[in-house]
Amino acid sequence: MGAPSEHHLRMKEEVAAFVAGLKAAPLRRGASRFAARVLSLWDARRERGGPLLFVPTIGACIVAERPFLTFHCPACQVYGRVDLRTLDRHPETPVTSLVPSLSCQRCTPNPPFAKLDGLAASSSG
Repeated sequence: MGAPSEHHLRMKEEVAAFVAGLKAAPLRRGASRFAARVLSLWDARRERGGPLLFVPTIGACIVAERPFLTFHCPACQVYGRVDLRTLDRHPETPVTSLVPSLSCQRCTPNPPFAKLDGLAASSSG
């Protein structure tokens, strides 16, 4: 009998990674549920026009599985949606920091800032 083969060692590592993933799943689900509650609170305050005491981060939106940010131009009423997973931004960046880059290009030379409408789980709604 010789040393274990490379295939055997690779399979052992894959099994260990799979088991580690199973152990971490409850923590990920808990983080996802908490992030979803935080985003729901932010959305509710924003919808009713209450003061926004906090702003969710891009990372929180992704963890909560609500990565689609909808927005509109208050001047021409053009609506848009952006997938936060595709942006090259740090996960701890607040979603409100995206407002200048989301502002309408049609309303030049002085476009109004975009208004954030909410976060969604899918691109359709």
